[in-house]
Amino acid sequence: MGRLLSFGDYYGYMLGLFLLRSTLAYGLLVTVLAIRLQQRWHRDATVHRAELERSLAEARFQHLQSQLRPHFLFNALHAIATIVLRADRGRAADMIGKLADLLRLSMRADQHPSVRLEDEVRRWRAPWPSSRCDSATA
Repeated sequence: MGRLLSFGDYYGYMLGLFLLRSTLAYGLLVTVLAIRLQQRWHRDATVHRAELERSLAEARFQHLQSQLRPHFLFNALHAIATIVLRADRGRAADMIGKLADLLRLSMRADQHPSVRLEDEVRRWRAPWPSSRCDSATA
C-alpha cells in the first residue's frame, strides 16, 4: 500500500505544510491591511478634496462680494446725488439713512458668515430708486 514515512520525512512534510499555511495567512493579512489602508487614504483624500472645493467656493463668493459692494455703493451714491441735485432734501436724507442701514447690516453680515433668510429679505426689501428710473420720469 503506502510506504511509511520516516520521522525526518514526516517532520519535513509538516514543516513545509506549516510554512505554506503561514505564508498564505501572512499574505492574506497583508492584503487585507493594504486594502483597508487604501480605503482610508481614499476616504481622507475625498474629505480633503471636498474641503478644498468648499474653501474655493467660499473664496470665489467673497471675491464676488468684494467686487459687488463698491459697485452697489457707487450706484447708491449716484442715485442720492441725483436726488440732491433735484433739491429733494427729504428724500435724499431718507436715502442716506437707508444706505447707512444697509451698510450696517452688511458689516454685521461680514462678521457672521451665515445670514438668516429673514434678515436677507429685510435687507433687500427697502426700496432703492434708481437714478436712471427717476431721471426718465423727471
